[in-house]
Amino acid sequence: MDTALDEHVRAALTARKGDWPRIAERAEVSHSWLSKFVNGHISNPGYATLKRLHEFLAEPEHSVGMPPSLPPDHAALAREVG
Repeated sequence: MDTALDEHVRAALTARKGDWPRIAERAEVSHSWLSKFVNGHISNPGYATLKRLHEFLAEPEHSVGMPPSLPPDHAALAREVG
């Protein structure tokens, strides 16, 4: 899978590498999953998982230090993925 959604989530996670344990817990994925995803070892991460991560990372209280390219428009991303 190589879509705008996974690219945005990967960029956001790369920028927040030190926060992965907290992000993993809050987004209900393992730290290992985050690492594998960011490093390109998960070929089909699943739309629901990416959307959950994107929503968490896009929340203002969680976006300090986030790349400005993280779009808040979930509908547009869903159209690209679906």
